[in-house]
Amino acid sequence: MGFGRRQVEDRVRRGHWVGLRPGVYAMAGMPPSRDQALLAVLLSIGGQAVVSHGSAARVWEMKGVAEPEHITVTVGLDRVVRLEGVLGHRSGTLFDEDVVVVRGVVATSQARTLIDLSGSLSTGQLGQALDQSLRKGLRLEAVRRCAGRLAPAPGRRMTRVHTLLAGRLPGYDPGDSDLETRALRVLVSAGLPVPRQQLVVRAGGRRFKLDLGYPDVRVGIELDGWEAHRTFSAFHGDRERDALLASAGWVVVHFSACTPDHEMVAAVTALRLRFEQSAGA
Repeated sequence: MGFGRRQVEDRVRRGHWVGLRPGVYAMAGMPPSRDQALLAVLLSIGGQAVVSHGSAARVWEMKGVAEPEHITVTVGLDRVVRLEGVLGHRSGTLFDEDVVVVRGVVATSQARTLIDLSGSLSTGQLGQALDQSLRKGLRLEAVRRCAGRLAPAPGRRMTRVHTLLAGRLPGYDPGDSDLETRALRVLVSAGLPVPRQQLVVRAGGRRFKLDLGYPDVRVGIELDGWEAHRTFSAFHGDRERDALLASAGWVVVHFSACTPDHEMVAAVTALRLRFEQSAGA
C-alpha cells in the first residue's frame, strides 16, 4: 500500500494494528481464528506457499485428524520455511489441481491432503477421513487422478492409498491413469518443471485453453484422445488454434495415448531448450 516503516510502527503503537507475523498485521479488534493464523503464515512466507498436511486437514475438517502441533505448509524445492511454530514441507510435485482456496486460505485439495497424510495415519484413520470427505462431496475420481500423479515420497504411503481406492473403486488398477495424469507424472519425474494445467492463452483476439503448458517458454501441450478429436471440426479447430498460437510465439506439441514416455520428455525438453537458447542469444 506504499506505507513506510514509520507509518506502520505508528499504527502498531497506537493500537490500530496488531502484528501477527513478520510483515503481517491485523486490524485491532479482529477476533483471532485458525483461518487468520494460517493466512498470516502464508502472507509472511509469500510466493507459492500452501497450507498442507495436518493443517489442511483441519481446514477441510477431516474426521479423525487431530489439530497439528505446528502449522504445516508446503513450498517449492528451492525454498526453506523458517517461522516459529511452522513446519515446512518441500515438494516439486504441487500441481494446479492440488491447490485450492478455502475461505481465503490457499491449501492443498482434499485429495492431495489425504495422500500427504497417508504416511502418518493408519489405514483405518485414512479410510475414515476419506469416507467422510466423500460424503461431503469429494469424488473418488479426484483421488485416483491425484494418486496417479504422485510417486512414493517421505511421509507418503502410496500402497495405503491404492489399497483404499481398490476397496472403493471396482476394478481399480494403480497403473491405470488418464493421459493428462500420465503426462504430468512423466514430465515431472524426468526433472522438468511442473506444467500449468488447463492453461488459458489469448491469441488472435481469441481465448484458448491448453491441456498443459509452460507460459515462461510459450510451450503448449495438447493431449489428444480419440473420442474428443476424431471429428473433422475438432481436427480443423485444433489446427486453426495452433496456427493462431504460433503467430503469437507459442509452440504446441500433441501427444496421444500411444506416445511413449521418452518421446514426451524428449519433445518438451527440446522445445524448452530451444526457447531458452533463442532468448539468451
